[in-house]
Amino acid sequence: MKGTYSKIPEFKSHLHLIIQAIEGFYINHIAASITLLLTVIEGIAREYCDNNSIKYNSSGSTSAFKAVLKNQKTIWCNEILFEKKYKLPGDYHEDVFLRRIDEGMDILISYEKYGLEYLYKSNSEHPLNRHSILHGVNKNFYIDINFYRLFSCLEALAFAISLNPFYYGADTPEEAIELLMRFEKLQKVSTLL
Repeated sequence: MKGTYSKIPEFKSHLHLIIQAIEGFYINHIAASITLLLTVIEGIAREYCDNNSIKYNSSGSTSAFKAVLKNQKTIWCNEILFEKKYKLPGDYHEDVFLRRIDEGMDILISYEKYGLEYLYKSNSEHPLNRHSILHGVNKNFYIDINFYRLFSCLEALAFAISLNPFYYGADTPEEAIELLMRFEKLQKVSTLL
């Protein structure tokens, strides 16, 4: 995890918070972990927009997320998928077509759809909804599956920002063992709580 995220500047600056969220999860502070991951994901998206001069509405929670995905889908389509070599009809750039021909684009579109229809949608009844959690409406969000969903969103954001499915480098053996031992100790401690 440290190896992957430390290669992406916006993730590297949030790495200590990501680790705290995981540690909190291991000691059964699931509500705190989910809340922290929600803010980390939003912070990473905002930082990426700021670092890359991508315009977004800084007073809205959804805006940076939408801007990142829109920008990265365009880059993926033009520079990776079609390599700026082909002039294609407009309908070839629509999500319905693109997700059928490319797995990377399908990941980006699926993440965007999940974010806009569930995670960030103001009136969503989904059990993992940013607005209902951070505004205190949903008081039953602290279930394991929601932590795993958010961690999957974090992974999808790492792909969206790096646009490289092979960017993920394993931690050094020492770092991996250190984190594993740390999390195992936290699991043991959680049984005492």
